[in-house]
Amino acid sequence: MTKIMVVDDEPDILAMVEMILNRKGYEAILAEGGAEALELLKKTKPDLILLDLMMPGMDGTEFLRRLRSDENLKDIPVIVVSVRSTIEKESREAMELADDYITKPIDLPTLYTAIEEMLKEKK
Repeated sequence: MTKIMVVDDEPDILAMVEMILNRKGYEAILAEGGAEALELLKKTKPDLILLDLMMPGMDGTEFLRRLRSDENLKDIPVIVVSVRSTIEKESREAMELADDYITKPIDLPTLYTAIEEMLKEKK
C-alpha cells in the first residue's frame, strides 16, 4: 500500500486528509509538526509527503532543509499544502526544496491529481 505522510499542526486538517487518503486506498501517516515527522521518518519511509509550511516549532521550510540534507530521505517527493499567501510570500526556499504545491482550502481533484502525478514520476 502506498504510504503518504501528512505533516500539519491542525488536528482537523490531519483527520480530514487522512479520511481523503484512506478513501483513495492510501495509508496515511500523520505528524503534528516537523519534529514529529522527522521522528516518524526514522521508523517508516513514506512514498510521498504532504507538508504544511506554517507550523509552530519547526516550520515546513526547516523540515524541508533537514529532509533534503539526509541521504536516506532526500528523494522522498514533497507536496506543500498551504494557504496561497504563505506560499507566495513566506518561503521561496520551500518552493525550491519541494516538488510541487497546492493551496488551501484543499480542492480534492487538485490534490488527487498532484498525488498521482508525483507518484507516477517517482516510479
